[in-house]
Amino acid sequence: MTKIKIDASAEIFLRNQGRELSSIPALGEHVQLRNTANLSKGATAIDVTDEVHSDIRFICERAARIAQLDVCGIDLIAEDISQPASGQSLGIIEVNAAPGIRMHHYPTVGQPRDAGGAIVDHLFPNPAQARIPIVSITGTNGKTTVTRMIAHGLKSRFDFVGMTNSSGIYINEHLIQKGDTTGPHSARMILDDPSVNVAVLETARGGILRRGIGFDWSDVGVITNVQPDHIGQDGIESVQDILKIKAVIAEQVRDGGTLVLNADDELVLSLLDRPSVRAEHKRVMLFSMDSSHPRILAHVQTGGTAFVFQDGQIVEMQGDVSTARPIMAASLIKSTIGATSHYQISNSLAATAALRALELDQSEISQGLSSFDSITNNAGRANLYRVGKGFVMVDYGHNP
Repeated sequence: MTKIKIDASAEIFLRNQGRELSSIPALGEHVQLRNTANLSKGATAIDVTDEVHSDIRFICERAARIAQLDVCGIDLIAEDISQPASGQSLGIIEVNAAPGIRMHHYPTVGQPRDAGGAIVDHLFPNPAQARIPIVSITGTNGKTTVTRMIAHGLKSRFDFVGMTNSSGIYINEHLIQKGDTTGPHSARMILDDPSVNVAVLETARGGILRRGIGFDWSDVGVITNVQPDHIGQDGIESVQDILKIKAVIAEQVRDGGTLVLNADDELVLSLLDRPSVRAEHKRVMLFSMDSSHPRILAHVQTGGTAFVFQDGQIVEMQGDVSTARPIMAASLIKSTIGATSHYQISNSLAATAALRALELDQSEISQGLSSFDSITNNAGRANLYRVGKGFVMVDYGHNP
């Protein structure tokens, strides 16, 4: 119900009917307070959808086409909406680009119409296209590198890869905004861009604490590790506080999505014991530097999937351990510095799991990670330069 303001206009309208504000109408009598066909002024809504003549429907649709609007409201006055336009006085008085739909859902008289549903069905005829895949990466260390690896690997499958990380917001190789962009505002910038068809979002502690995550559910959630690096910041008093923050990413993986966890970190594994993480029916993928890790073996023997470092290879394990399948040699990933940098191998395992969760095959993953250049694609993260007869490593991406 819309409240009608009693003002001088309403009082004049009543006096013209021989009434005053103190007049008492008869039982069931209808009294007009305005002479305006607008719900906000007290008008009533009568559904006449099934009565609209095809001639008048054509006129309204043509007006929308001329205005280049696929969704709009047409305000029309006619003597009889059920009759052809010829032979009566009628006219369009407004074409509204942002019409209200309350009167269609809740008419005063007639059949309710699901106008909102019709608009959504028109805008998104294929429900699968209403969302894009979202990968969310968090952890104390390694999340920026893992984010960059995943985004780079997805370029073979998606035309426009949106990425947020601690150096900026990117669409493919184009820098949209420079800075530490790991919060919800940055995520929304990517998700609001209609060109982006997959989002890879680094989701850091600070943003989660202050403003949330910027999306409802992810298709893939990755947690690299949980370390005591940020104790003393933002009210964090223990590593359990940090774990609680990182758990948000595990909790917000959608039903049917994939949660990627570091089996070498007991705190990360403990997330599987949380009812809030188990609430959605999500697939779990583990990764580890130890192919004989008891949790890895137990996981794959019960039908789970894991990615491990074994004999110099990035290996996928599922079901029987004897069926382990090599994805690629770790030494082919430049950031591992010839497979000598174990933390970068661990990052590569996490990225491989996420790419597999998005159904990339072995050749796509191998091509994506082998073409990931340590300097060009991951500046500041263990970049090794040859200088004269020696080497210089540039690395600023770690906490003290």
